[in-house]
Amino acid sequence: MGYYNMHVSESGVMWCFNSMPHVESSPQRLQSLDLLRLGLCLLVMVTHARRLFTIDVPAWLTKGPLDGKAGVVLFFVLSGHVLSRSLARTPLSWNGYCHYMMRRAFRLFPAYWVALALTFVILVWLRSDDFSTLSAGVPDFIGRNDAAWGQWFLHLFLVIPGMQSDFALPTVWSLMTEAKVSLLIFPVLGWTLLRLSLWQALGVTALLAAGSGLLHTHVVGTAAYLGIFAIGTLLTRVPDRWWQSLASWGWWCILLVGIMVYSCMSLRYLLPSVWQGYYLCAIGASAIIACVSKWPAMSKRMHAMNALVATDISYGIYLLHYPVLLAFLHLGDQLGFDATPRTLLMFAAMAATIVLAWLMAHTVEIPMARLGRQLSPTALLIPERLPGQRGNEVVASR
Repeated sequence: MGYYNMHVSESGVMWCFNSMPHVESSPQRLQSLDLLRLGLCLLVMVTHARRLFTIDVPAWLTKGPLDGKAGVVLFFVLSGHVLSRSLARTPLSWNGYCHYMMRRAFRLFPAYWVALALTFVILVWLRSDDFSTLSAGVPDFIGRNDAAWGQWFLHLFLVIPGMQSDFALPTVWSLMTEAKVSLLIFPVLGWTLLRLSLWQALGVTALLAAGSGLLHTHVVGTAAYLGIFAIGTLLTRVPDRWWQSLASWGWWCILLVGIMVYSCMSLRYLLPSVWQGYYLCAIGASAIIACVSKWPAMSKRMHAMNALVATDISYGIYLLHYPVLLAFLHLGDQLGFDATPRTLLMFAAMAATIVLAWLMAHTVEIPMARLGRQLSPTALLIPERLPGQRGNEVVASR
């Protein structure tokens, strides 16, 4: 069944155009993806906490599925997948692009600005005290003698060239990539991939993957990640009927193979190109996302687990954990804590991050995301008429 996007121009004239097949999105599937995103952010927080507090762990706990860099790649694939579902409901027009941009901006920036303000306060405090013990993972701002207001200004927007990712918040490099791709490039790329034939979309994605090294070297580093986001879009193109035909053993095979391919991120420096590791990881990530969102048994269990959390705090954890960890680490140094209390302090810092993320979700993220949706209503989807269906029946997107 084909679908058409409906757009009403200022003159009141309604126009439609062909779109991709309808994308089903049940709340259960979306909540299972929320839980996956939460798990990724917790993994990143634990990885940074272990490094900052110099906690030794066995090497195997930092490789394969537990590789923090692989978690970032999975996040990019997941973003491409979720954003494609939004683009499938947005008309291909300037107004559609502006509405999409507004929703993304209200989702990304308000919480980020709050985290950036907190980071500024903490880093100024660290600069005023003895921070010599903070050797690994220290933001560049701490070692500078000036306020560097120009860099703080660039950090407000994320997408302006010249911003240094290690200046204030080392984790911001992935958010820079997310902002540049999702706000500036992905609308065009995503709309294109959604409206090409499946084989053409596969070809474009393969070219982006094969040319990632050249894009990174000769264009701009962010461009090398475009194919990773595109893999998430391809996952959106797979018809639901294909997933529904899989037996339980088929899902287990997809999950196990997906985890193995996803773990290739840990082998990236052993491959001819590190980007081969990135894209193998992305392919494995797409298989994991498919299992989480499309496998009824797993999706149902993750939906039940996510109900215990009630609020999506993943973005807040990702934004807040680094400055909070630095603050607790420096506090422990001032108090003269030895190894055992420092370990307890690390867990206290992670607990404080979770609490702050919950507070920010309810006071900033949720209200601002709701405001963005109100200011930029999503387009309607009009299905082709089925036998016996009344002509005025339309399906509104959520």
